[in-house]
Amino acid sequence: MRRADLVARFSQAVDVEKAESLVDKGARTVGLPSTETYTSQNVADICEAIEQQTEGYLRLLATEIRVSERTQERFDALLEQVTDPVVTVRFEDETPVVAAMNPAFRETFGYGSAAIDQRLDDLIVPEDVAEPVEPWLSPHTGDGQEAQRLTDDGERRTFLLRTVVVTRETGRVEGYGIYTDITERKEPERRYEAVFNNTYQFMGLLESDGTVLKVNEPAREFGDLAPEKVGGRRVWETSFIAWSEVTQARTMRAVERAATGEFVRHELEVMGADGKATIDFSVRPVLDDTGDVELLVIEGRDITGERQRRARHERQREALVELATDQAVATGDLGTALHRITETAADVLDVPRVNVWMVEDQGGATLLDCVDHYDRTMDAHTSGMDLATEEYPEYFEALESHRAIDAVDARSDPRTAELTDDYLEVHDIGAVLDATIRSVGETIGVVCHEHVGGTREWTDDEVDFASDIADIVHRALRNHERKERKLELERYETMLNRAGDIVYATDPDGYLTAVNDAATAFLGYSREEVVGAHVSLVMDDTDVATGEAIIQELLADEDRDEGVFEMNLVTRDGERIPCEDHIQVLVSDGEFQGVVGVVRDITERKEYENTLEALHATTRALFRCETRDEVAQQTAAAAKSVLGYPTNVVRLCSADGTSLQPVAVTEDAKAVYGKRPTYAVGEGPVGEVYASGRTRVCEDVQQLDDGFDRGDARAGLYVSLGEYGALSINSRAVDAFDQTDVQLAELLATNVEAALDRAADERELRERTQELRRQNERLDKFASVLSHDLRNPLNVAQGRLDLAQRECDSEHLDSVAQAHDRMDTLIQDVLTLTREGRSVGETTTVSVATVAEAAWDHVETDEATVEITGSQEIKADESRLRQLFENLFRNAVEHAGNACTVSVGTLDDPPGFYVADDGPGIPPDESDTVFDSGYSTASEGTGFGLSIVKQIAEAHGWEVNVTASDRGGARFEICGTSSANQQDD
Repeated sequence: MRRADLVARFSQAVDVEKAESLVDKGARTVGLPSTETYTSQNVADICEAIEQQTEGYLRLLATEIRVSERTQERFDALLEQVTDPVVTVRFEDETPVVAAMNPAFRETFGYGSAAIDQRLDDLIVPEDVAEPVEPWLSPHTGDGQEAQRLTDDGERRTFLLRTVVVTRETGRVEGYGIYTDITERKEPERRYEAVFNNTYQFMGLLESDGTVLKVNEPAREFGDLAPEKVGGRRVWETSFIAWSEVTQARTMRAVERAATGEFVRHELEVMGADGKATIDFSVRPVLDDTGDVELLVIEGRDITGERQRRARHERQREALVELATDQAVATGDLGTALHRITETAADVLDVPRVNVWMVEDQGGATLLDCVDHYDRTMDAHTSGMDLATEEYPEYFEALESHRAIDAVDARSDPRTAELTDDYLEVHDIGAVLDATIRSVGETIGVVCHEHVGGTREWTDDEVDFASDIADIVHRALRNHERKERKLELERYETMLNRAGDIVYATDPDGYLTAVNDAATAFLGYSREEVVGAHVSLVMDDTDVATGEAIIQELLADEDRDEGVFEMNLVTRDGERIPCEDHIQVLVSDGEFQGVVGVVRDITERKEYENTLEALHATTRALFRCETRDEVAQQTAAAAKSVLGYPTNVVRLCSADGTSLQPVAVTEDAKAVYGKRPTYAVGEGPVGEVYASGRTRVCEDVQQLDDGFDRGDARAGLYVSLGEYGALSINSRAVDAFDQTDVQLAELLATNVEAALDRAADERELRERTQELRRQNERLDKFASVLSHDLRNPLNVAQGRLDLAQRECDSEHLDSVAQAHDRMDTLIQDVLTLTREGRSVGETTTVSVATVAEAAWDHVETDEATVEITGSQEIKADESRLRQLFENLFRNAVEHAGNACTVSVGTLDDPPGFYVADDGPGIPPDESDTVFDSGYSTASEGTGFGLSIVKQIAEAHGWEVNVTASDRGGARFEICGTSSANQQDD
């Protein structure tokens, strides 16, 4: 109690001066100094002294105060024992000020006596929480209210706050705040809300009948749904599902199935805030203790455009793999590497400009120097631009603090806006994606991908791709630096850096001076046995000689100090293990000091190489197979002997394309799971792999719920054989197949597919050959009939006609002679078609003009004229080319008239030549039939001339077309000829 309050109590009986004297005298009596504040015990002692010194009302008043303070003292003692934090406050202008606190309060909040007389709000109320004053000013106990409070070290905790306000006899108001810590009780609820609302998926809780209880924020944002438009409704009545009757029906069925305890998942078309979208939708039942469905959990994930993203990711992955394995990148050919990197990045990201800038120090100034600028529109590379860091501080600070700068609007983005006047506007750049090149955490450069024109949104995968491109540039730089400088490494530094492999050091004479733990463990020797021994202890003499020769080469070559060779390490047990030895010569002050080496076990690589070689041999064997069944049997044998998969089955697709039938089953496979079934396409892993064309690995086939008996097989590897079938491989061990197994199996499958292609082609070729043989036999018989059975009677008739013309003069005999000539021409044309057909002899370089002139001389042209232009030379069978011209010239004279003009000229694109006349031309509706055998519009024509032209052209690999000439006649174009300087395919 304050001294002033105690004086005020006695002022009820005497004046203030007398009251102060009584208090001070009582204090002196009990040995207390004059002070401004007394404890309850002090006040009781003072009042007891006043009781003994006074009488009447003053004595009664002192007794009342003493009893009251004894009561307060007991109350204070009780507060000291309360386990909940309690603070006693007094009010100054309705503001609670700390008067006292119990130990629990001090322990929980971390405050001591220094907090006395401090504003309570300033101590424990967070700045973002408005502390209500009503609970203090309205005396009550009540159930309390939740409140956020801060401890002395800044920890925010949740309390249940109850307040008690007491008015003393003096009229002074005091309050008691009781704080029950409920932080741990509230934490699970907070975590649940955080997880529920901070997932990228759409989530919600439903009653078993589909009534929405709650949906998370991502779902509401995706569907633009206010809480009042969701809660209490059936989920299919919400706007993002109710837009489609089909979507509603599918959702209702999913909820009905889930209400029976089934987990349901499928794709669903919904209406989001931005329009229609496809989501991966699922309904999961939540069971109570009795096994009944209590709640339903719905989840959704927007998969719109996922296929496009996968394609984009695959293109990025392929580009990165291609660059990562590029020879220029690997060997440090920096100029070539940067060209390929910037060109690839521009193509994949579809941007017109890609630059590589490196941080350079020039005269104390830090610059970004452009070492390669690729302009995709011009397909040109330049360099030489630079940017001073001091002129663009915001941009360079962003480079230091960001892995990549994805500026959608580069001119307004604060990270890049300061580049606007000097760079962005100059080059009309609207958006940039700049990925930093870092080395050991330091920014050493940047790769800039620049979009010209407007703004552009950069996707996350594009940002990742840009960062990967920067990493590849860094790899090229690192390899270039390694190529350009000589590395002088100390023995122990090298061993430390290469500690994962066998590391050793020798003196100039080949004696081991140091080895690491990996070496002793690998060789089986102790360190004491190895150090000081010659390398011949663990290497064959031949390998020692090879290593010495390489050392001499390195010492003689100023540009090299590292070499690699394969050798065998000999262990203590005499085992020879294939290894690869990377050695580096150590030279100090021009003197050879010895070598350090890193040895790597290449047993697996050798086995892999041997497997690949065996696969090559298998491929040759596969290509010798003539039937599908032979290929299948060879495949099963190869999978067993070459790849080490004794349990395998080759299934080929049935002729009707509906099932996959086991064609080759190894004995091991029969032993593991007995007779193998035929699968329908799409059924089981085999059917799925065949239908999708994608390899599938099953860690444990016993977990497959498809009704098929697989014996005691466990792991499964299923590989597509393209359109022909699938290869299935099994193991008795769970999860037995790694990525190498998959790669080798897919390589075998690729070769098998090619062998099956070849077997199919061979079968088709045999069938076609047999058919051609039968056709040739029929043609030979037909030619024989023409040559003998028709020509012999014609010869007799021509002889008789000659005799008749000598004996008499009749105009009818000339008609007979013309008929005989027409029959002879007809027989000759038919023989040409049947005997020479579509074949040509040896092709040579011939002049089109020369052959055309020769052909014109062999055709009866009457008054017709020919115009031949050009000096084109082509590769052709000269006799058959002349025959082609003769038939075209004869056709022109027959159809265009005896006085027509025929022209021969050159075609450029596509290459070839043409023959045109000035006759009546060919009707458009007959252009497709003029090359048919027997077609003719002239009474004297045989109808075979143009058919022969087409056969000769096709025999050369040319194409012949007919169109209208410039003079209105017919124009025949022969395209696809080879010039004299072209090579044969």
